[in-house]
Amino acid sequence: ELSGLNTALREEIEERKHAEARLERAATSDYLTGLLNRPAMLKLLEQETERVRRTTEPYSLVLADIDHFKRINDRYGHAVGDQALARIAELLRASLRRQDAICRWGGDELLIFLPETALAGALEAAEKIRLRLADMPLVVQGEELHLSLSLGAAEAARDEAVTEVVRRADEALYRAKQGGRNRVASSA
Repeated sequence: ELSGLNTALREEIEERKHAEARLERAATSDYLTGLLNRPAMLKLLEQETERVRRTTEPYSLVLADIDHFKRINDRYGHAVGDQALARIAELLRASLRRQDAICRWGGDELLIFLPETALAGALEAAEKIRLRLADMPLVVQGEELHLSLSLGAAEAARDEAVTEVVRRADEALYRAKQGGRNRVASSA
């Protein structure tokens, strides 16, 4: 009888651990893409800012926006827009290093955190992503839908606040969009 109770207790403990892990994922992940959500990314970036202050290792941020996303939703519906977001999230995970982090920053904007990466490396990674996406059309209703991204990159200065690095990446993203979309721009 005691053995049976121990087994039941172990099973209950395991089930609770699984439930806690599911709750943790739900609290830190975007439901649609499985990427980090904005609060989880901000927490990570604050930790990274502290690390950068203690070392000389750089980090960079890349802010990406799906070009003409509203048109996709308007023409094909939100379900296809969701498919586009999920496809791009999948591409980003496959294109980046294990130590990099990706976040659904808002709507169709994605923020990429590149630790130990100077601006040149961030621009290279962003261009690689942009080119890979061009080779991966989304098939919708028998039609190939070609997606593209505009990306803006910024390297964090040693004592720079996270909000400032994000602002500079956003300005670079704006320049990429103003320059014709489907391109990478730098904060420098």
